[in-house]
Amino acid sequence: MVELNLHDRMLRRRESLKAMRTPYEADWTDIAKYLYPRREFLNLKPTEGTRIATNIYDTAPVDYFNKLVNGFQGYMVSASIDWFDMMFENDELNRIRESREWLDVVVERMYERFRDSNFYDAIHDYIKNGLSFATATMYAEDYPEERTINYSNYHPISILISEDRRGIVDSTIREFELPAYEAVNFFGENNLSQKIIDDVEKVETMDHKYKFMHCVFKRNDKLYKPRSVPAAMPWVSVYIEVESPKEKETPIKEGGYYENPYFTWRFDKVNPYAYGRGPGHDALPDIIMLNDFAKAVGLMVQKASDPPVLAPSEHLGRLRTGPGGINYYENLANERIEILNNIGDYGVVKNYMEDKRLNIKNLLMVDFFLMLASAERQRTAYEVSELKGEKAAVLGTAVGRFESEALDPAMNRTFRIEYENGGFPPMPDVVREYGGQNIRIEYTGPLARIQKQLFKSNPITHSLSALANLMTVFPGVGDLVNEDEAGRELLNAYNAPQKIIRDEDEVIAIREARAKAQQEQMKLVQAKEAADTAQKLGKKVEPGSPLEKLMTAGFFGPRS
Repeated sequence: MVELNLHDRMLRRRESLKAMRTPYEADWTDIAKYLYPRREFLNLKPTEGTRIATNIYDTAPVDYFNKLVNGFQGYMVSASIDWFDMMFENDELNRIRESREWLDVVVERMYERFRDSNFYDAIHDYIKNGLSFATATMYAEDYPEERTINYSNYHPISILISEDRRGIVDSTIREFELPAYEAVNFFGENNLSQKIIDDVEKVETMDHKYKFMHCVFKRNDKLYKPRSVPAAMPWVSVYIEVESPKEKETPIKEGGYYENPYFTWRFDKVNPYAYGRGPGHDALPDIIMLNDFAKAVGLMVQKASDPPVLAPSEHLGRLRTGPGGINYYENLANERIEILNNIGDYGVVKNYMEDKRLNIKNLLMVDFFLMLASAERQRTAYEVSELKGEKAAVLGTAVGRFESEALDPAMNRTFRIEYENGGFPPMPDVVREYGGQNIRIEYTGPLARIQKQLFKSNPITHSLSALANLMTVFPGVGDLVNEDEAGRELLNAYNAPQKIIRDEDEVIAIREARAKAQQEQMKLVQAKEAADTAQKLGKKVEPGSPLEKLMTAGFFGPRS
């Protein structure tokens, strides 16, 4: 049996993964056609300037979808808000000012890196892919010489994925094209076929495009033994020239990663299938039906504005139906021209279409992102908070998957690139001493914060409120609560900045100073009470007594 080289193995793997993706492409075609027309071309090679949205007769679903996308991004990961924070896994480090201040600087550098790159533009299209096709893939590439990171979002038809037994994507193949001159710039002449090199030499052929594949997969010696990738890198990266001749059927570029540079987010999925299902799939039947009826209404309007007519055969070729047209006849009974009124019942159709729009609006969760404007005018702040919590709970699974499959990998990848490029200040000794280099990410966008308050702060505040009522009958039950831990949990639940929270040493010092001041004040009060009592009883203050010393010191004014 002849052993296949990597080039052939990857091509066969591509065909295998394509067969797994094929069942989803029919839905993707319709979703793009009616909901996301800018992604309408699944063949990856539309004619430049081709018109889009030519099959849409009702744009309400497109409007609802854009509201969903803008709301989801605005509530989760917007450039105008602080949408994440970082904490040490070792909670002791979160209470030490030096370590916390270092982490605050790291967080600010991360925000700067996102703002200075194209991250927010890319995440917008990424979210649109995820909410429509329910499967979205982004790639983060480091450009150290430019001190920036480029985030690329890809058409789902260009991406092939597989996942491991845990449901985590472990292989990604991206198909793409490059003009000949760009291929030489990226891969180098020595790694490409002679045809590409020859095309670069001629102005008229240097823009000819060639097909390539970028394959990223977990290190697996059975699949491929990389020649130059350090063993510490668990992810292998190889580029393949798809139509290369036999002598070039080796990787044209090879490398590795410490983490998967592709972030594939599925809005929702069912094991063991790798691709997702989402709001676009749920709303698609109603969207197609609404569009068909909108097309029919257009025909009804045309008929109403220019209706068909019934005319005697004698008028064949002589009937004037344009504006101001005059038709002459002699016998009204036999030559009457009549309108054929068969346009249907528009009221019934209109009500049906409104029902479909409402269904689509609900399936695309538009009201969740728009309800605050009306809710805050009609409800108390507490009622609004509860309503937001109820709505957010419905999206809990989707938000959790977005955080774990999209934001976590993006944060980890960006953090490593920034760390390796020296973008962070040196780690404090106290952090190394604690062995607390592990950092967890806390998402603080409005949607994540609402859920956090619902599931973390509300149980604390509700239980404390109930306990306060119980304390009126049983005062001792208040001793059950650790007030410091309760306070810290509430502050963290509301994402209070770590720099405003005092560490334990500061709290102890403040409390000791307060206790000392209270003791001094108590001594003064007791001395004053003793002096007042002595004066009322007419008792002479004995020389050298503590009371005489206090009075001599002038705390209570001159002696009588």
